[in-house]
Amino acid sequence: MLAARAEDLRELGRRAARALAGHTTAEGPSEPAIVVARELGPAEVVDLRLEEGLVLGIALAEGAATSHAAIMARALGVPMAAGLGAGVLAVSARDELIVDGTEGTAVLSPTSETRARFRRIAARDAEERARLAAGRGRPAVTAHGRAIRLLANASTPAEAAAASERGAEGLGLVRTELAFLDAAGWPTEEQHHDALVDTLALFAGRVVTVRTLDFGADKTPPFLLGRGGRGIALALEHEDALEAQLVGILRAGAGTRLRVMLPLVESPVQIVAVRRVLRRAAATARRPLPQLGAMIETPLGATRSHELAVVSDFFSIGTNDLVATTLGLDREEREASPLDAADPAVVELIRRTIGAAHAAGITVEVCGEAAGEAALTPLLVQLGVDELSVSPARLDVVRDAIRRSGELGDELSELRDSRGGVVA
Repeated sequence: MLAARAEDLRELGRRAARALAGHTTAEGPSEPAIVVARELGPAEVVDLRLEEGLVLGIALAEGAATSHAAIMARALGVPMAAGLGAGVLAVSARDELIVDGTEGTAVLSPTSETRARFRRIAARDAEERARLAAGRGRPAVTAHGRAIRLLANASTPAEAAAASERGAEGLGLVRTELAFLDAAGWPTEEQHHDALVDTLALFAGRVVTVRTLDFGADKTPPFLLGRGGRGIALALEHEDALEAQLVGILRAGAGTRLRVMLPLVESPVQIVAVRRVLRRAAATARRPLPQLGAMIETPLGATRSHELAVVSDFFSIGTNDLVATTLGLDREEREASPLDAADPAVVELIRRTIGAAHAAGITVEVCGEAAGEAALTPLLVQLGVDELSVSPARLDVVRDAIRRSGELGDELSELRDSRGGVVA
């Protein structure tokens, strides 16, 4: 999409400008602050070092709740409002600003009444978080007794630690490309190992699902600028680099129940080709072969899910791209929402994918932002998902939603009314 591509180029331009000025990264705040910007790309969010806790909130003039920047902020519970309009850029360092991440709004120079209202909201939210946290020792089992494996999305040791503290049963999505968005060339085996080992070590003995590099779009490092391609199709054009990554993953994942996941799979030939490379990597690393799964993120991938299931060990449905490609949305635009996964066209593709997986005897997880929306939990449970992988900050609320889900409960009626969709 042209709008998304324009954002990709703007981020690369900003990074190039920093490099020319002698700065390799954007500067994070030195004291607690709210970050205000026109837009942020994934590399710039990494540079903000959200895990240090100095970024109290993010207010963006452009962007959407489904952007990669929003996903990364949500993972660490940093409130973010996007698509606020150019007016937010007039904020000065002396102004008081409230960011409401739940509603996606911001209030400049709030009155005393507004400040009091938000304090009451914050107090209620704190009480609700405490109630949900009390359920961390309880299994994620529906009201009808069906267990759903609750996993976490994590890319850093800080996110993995937060996920473990909140009772994640494992990691359902470890994004590997975020560590290399400023790389000058394809990462080496050792670089992959070093980027992963501390994150995976926190889940020794548990399931960890590492996704191979998903370069492209707004996650394009400088050395790939203008070369086109994305996901596993791009990786297979550089097989030596793919093998180096797989060896690094296998070494870093020693001691875990490792799974390897491929992004944007659309053909069984891609899985067969990667499995061949994976065998070589396992021999080099002297590690057993892990499960190899396919991410279903496009209508074509979902349409071919019966073929893909035959050669896969598991499926993961990436709802962010699946929604965007199915409905023709730009995930960087304000109109895009994780709740768009309830659209009948998207639901039918999810249903088809789950049916193909179960017919082949393999499991299905959902790891997109839709998995973290408690309003969608009853729908996903009804459709038959086996696993949900969510940001650490959403683990407690989704666990509670699973436990309250009756699989055919009234929650679906509410969602149908609010979104004008849902195929039941």
